[in-house]
Amino acid sequence: MLSALACLLPGRALSADAQAALLPEVTVSATRVERDSFDVPAAIDRVPQSAILETRPGINLSESLGRVPGISVRNRQNFAQDLQISSRGFGARAGFGVRGVRLIADGIPATMPDGQGQAASFSLGSAERIEVLRGPFSSLYGNAAGGVIQIFTADGPREPAATADFSAGSHGLVKRGLRYGGQHGPVNALVDFSRFDTDGYRDHSAARREQLNAKLRLDTGEGGSLTLVVNALDQPETRDPLGLTAAQVAANPRQAVAAARAFNTRKSVLQSQGGLVYDLRVTASDRLQARAYFGDRRVSQFLAIPLMAQNSPTSAGGVVDLDRSYGGGGLGWTRDTTLLGTPFSVSFGFDYDRMAERRRGFVNNQGVIGELKRDQDDTVTGTDAYVQGEWQLAPRWRLAAGARHSRVEFRSRDDFVTAANPDD
Repeated sequence: MLSALACLLPGRALSADAQAALLPEVTVSATRVERDSFDVPAAIDRVPQSAILETRPGINLSESLGRVPGISVRNRQNFAQDLQISSRGFGARAGFGVRGVRLIADGIPATMPDGQGQAASFSLGSAERIEVLRGPFSSLYGNAAGGVIQIFTADGPREPAATADFSAGSHGLVKRGLRYGGQHGPVNALVDFSRFDTDGYRDHSAARREQLNAKLRLDTGEGGSLTLVVNALDQPETRDPLGLTAAQVAANPRQAVAAARAFNTRKSVLQSQGGLVYDLRVTASDRLQARAYFGDRRVSQFLAIPLMAQNSPTSAGGVVDLDRSYGGGGLGWTRDTTLLGTPFSVSFGFDYDRMAERRRGFVNNQGVIGELKRDQDDTVTGTDAYVQGEWQLAPRWRLAAGARHSRVEFRSRDDFVTAANPDD
């Protein structure tokens, strides 16, 4: 896939009186180079820490993104089902996971090379801000046409401090959080742990979620810094009450359908990942950034599929068992210079991502794992090269252009081969 974009942005021309009334600058990273948000020729919104945490429990991304135009986040209040996020319509047809919108946490992709991402891994308790980019500039981040959602973990305070929070609500909702951060010589640290429990509004909808997010930044001197980001998510045995018809909602909106109890529908997720980001100011005009990350995600989900359908020779069964490892890296270079006597900056880089998964399926025998019905190995790799530039044509005009080439390759191997189910 090859994508390109260009845009002309008129600059600001303000009188002396208007300049005196300017609000503080808002810096964003939409074009991979930090700029004042008014100078970025893209549809981007910045959600500050106050809007993420104040008067909100900090459980789901839907709490913070409702204020962002063009973004729709469907929270079905079912923790066994991921949030459905769409940007200007992209991603609205995704049945599970987040597609069409790229998710990034502290420079580390939360979207796999196959295009699917999970927003539950975002740790909101330690977030400093969320940036939402919509429109064609999202092509600068890979194969996601709808947009990009980035979350940035806050830095630790200059003086070491520990904070705790507690919130509770109806239907057994309890959330506890503990954070520690501080500056220790050249190392800035922030560690955040939270646990969320709920019995659920509906029957058979209890959930528990534990999250850990840590960021350590080492000042290496001479304009360089090394940042380590580690996070983990443990969400075991989350009950799924399944959907209701209009008649069932009218009769009792808190009920779970009979199939949910019969097949004990539920989902467990265990994910851990870590990443390193190295920033270096090579010269006054040149900046280098390199990153590498790795992770593992395990999912087990019990579905309500009739036994007759599960026993079909070509059925994948009613239990999804997924073990996915992933990783990758990237290298980028930015140079600030002049062109025809006016400011000009150019960035170019390369990204590589790889995912390998073992996917198995079993019969859901009334909530108990039955015989093997699916066994396959999948590998997805993605390679991307990009270049972009920004040129201040005149005091009130800026030209921004970029191009990106993406290649995504899928490979699958069927290890479940029988007389009735050949290699497919």
